[in-house]
Amino acid sequence: MITAKSLKQLIRYKLGDNNEVQYSDYDILQAINEVLRYVNQYYINSDFLEKVQHYRQDEMNAEIDEYNASLSTDPSDETAEKPTPKEHIDMPITGVDLPEDFLTLVRIVDGHGRDLHPGDAIRPPRWDEYKIFRNKLYAGVKDVDMLYNAAFLSITDLDTGTVELPAVFLDALCKLSCMVLTQTPDGDTMQQAVEAALANVVPMRKYANTEKRMPFIC
Repeated sequence: MITAKSLKQLIRYKLGDNNEVQYSDYDILQAINEVLRYVNQYYINSDFLEKVQHYRQDEMNAEIDEYNASLSTDPSDETAEKPTPKEHIDMPITGVDLPEDFLTLVRIVDGHGRDLHPGDAIRPPRWDEYKIFRNKLYAGVKDVDMLYNAAFLSITDLDTGTVELPAVFLDALCKLSCMVLTQTPDGDTMQQAVEAALANVVPMRKYANTEKRMPFIC
């Protein structure tokens, strides 16, 4: 994992701005986040961004019960605002929130590994179906495993923020961020620079093992 602080320091070093005269922290923050958006676009069709999210309805509801039981206010304090308890999750009816870093769906299976199929958005899903509606996942079963492409989230704080990428990406992110800060390139130029920088770190792997059809083979 790369810390935003170490990335910021490397960017300032590469730009000869250790005294923080040429670029503000805000400028660097925006440059890093712009680069992360390009990185998300570059890897969106590969398996590099894939993550798994497990949903277990009974376990989630047990946590909700524990949270609701912990809510308490002083009876003698009439001005205290009463905490709002959380409602139970019912996968076909209430659904569950998608992960914050959700980008695109790859596959959904039930707790036994059986594939679920997209259902009609206008009704609750059946036992072998799921639907995604308004940033929520609904399923016809209580236990679900979801494989999805996750985005690298934007950084909000250069002192405490992190980028969920291995340290081997540090130099590439630094180079691209410096490019944004110094050249303000257009979209096409930036995409080419991203491809050149990232291809040497982690190549696109989706379908890498697929046998390609030669043009003269019918």
